[in-house]
Amino acid sequence: RLRGGGLLGFFRSRAADYVHMSRSADDGRTWSHAEATVLPSNNSGIQASVLQSGALAIVFNNRQGKGARWPLSVALSLDEGKTWPHCRDLEPLAADSNPPQGGDAAAQGRKGQGEYSYPSIVQSEDGTIHISYTYRRETIKYVRISEDWIRRGSTVGWYKGQPTAPGA
Repeated sequence: RLRGGGLLGFFRSRAADYVHMSRSADDGRTWSHAEATVLPSNNSGIQASVLQSGALAIVFNNRQGKGARWPLSVALSLDEGKTWPHCRDLEPLAADSNPPQGGDAAAQGRKGQGEYSYPSIVQSEDGTIHISYTYRRETIKYVRISEDWIRRGSTVGWYKGQPTAPGA
């Protein structure tokens, strides 16, 4: 739930192009037409959460097209999803540290390398952001980060972040 009471939903695209979002101003009775965001999607799971600061954090695979699910990134929006000025990798490279290229991406994915998917994100009362996700299709990985850590970081992924909109 957004600060103003509205709802915001995020969806992956089977076209493996962009993360899509939809808004509701009536507690979910009706929703806007889903629109593409600037965040890439490779048809992997995503999850978002409103942080105590009011910023919106989303965890997603930062690449387009089908294939291995890496890098796994977290992005921040300060304006309820209109822009995403901060983006940082949780898992920047394929698990074997050699990013697969072209057709190798699918082969790497079948072996479980470079597969970081199905994230879950929540913020605890002390401000810590807790994220868990599938690691190499073998186990679940859990990390603790801060909002400041996201703001200070960078990504090797397709989406690098963007300047905040004027006046935001």
